[in-house]
Amino acid sequence: MAQAQWDAQFSQDQLSVLTTFARDGQSPPSAAYRKALVAFDQAIQTLTHDIDQLPQGKERQHLEHQRLEQTVQAQKAFYNLLGRLTMGDRQQTTVILGHLGAQVPHLTRVRIAFPPKGMPPGKAELTITLTGDHFQPGAQLLINNRVMSIPGTLRRGVYVFALIWNGPQVQSVGLLSRDGTVVQTTSLEENQHGSSTTSQDNRNHNNGQEDGNSNNTSGGNKNTEKGNAENNGNGNGRGKPSVTPTPPIHH
Repeated sequence: MAQAQWDAQFSQDQLSVLTTFARDGQSPPSAAYRKALVAFDQAIQTLTHDIDQLPQGKERQHLEHQRLEQTVQAQKAFYNLLGRLTMGDRQQTTVILGHLGAQVPHLTRVRIAFPPKGMPPGKAELTITLTGDHFQPGAQLLINNRVMSIPGTLRRGVYVFALIWNGPQVQSVGLLSRDGTVVQTTSLEENQHGSSTTSQDNRNHNNGQEDGNSNNTSGGNKNTEKGNAENNGNGNGRGKPSVTPTPPIHH
């Protein structure tokens, strides 16, 4: 029991670092923020393990209440911080939010349909289809960690974006949601002239499995609008704008 109490205090100390970042109103230093984020995630998981080993009783109930309070405070701090973080830190924070039970977007599949070879510049339309869970209407497409200023169509857990792509080779694809959460993956199914290939090195870790789940980021239940046939843009493949990637968001 003494160990569980110590672990509860330790996770509270790590949470205090994060809430200080949230109250500061500034963009926290990335290295310091990530260190605190990982430390808190590990601490809250250790506390959960401790609680699971305890018999039912007042002591266990007290620790469960402490853990719940810390979880609520952490989620509030993270959502407050998201808009001030770099894209990479947003993605990492989204993963931790999933660990804490928040409903965050989760990618299971990304397909890219390339135009036939030989298409003239300005007419080579790219279609990107993202499949997953807890997608939010109005999310923005990310290509190579950059925000694309085009609307997409969301219907039954599938997001479709069509655009004229004038940028470099597509290495990663993701979504930036309205609440600031980010999900990205480098595991891409590419299709051209009927052939299909899958890119390597999926860095997406979701649904509570950072560095484990190859399709990114997050699982759980909060702050996400349901998308049962939501339509947020062009899905007909005509009149798509020519898109040049905007600079990455830095805070």
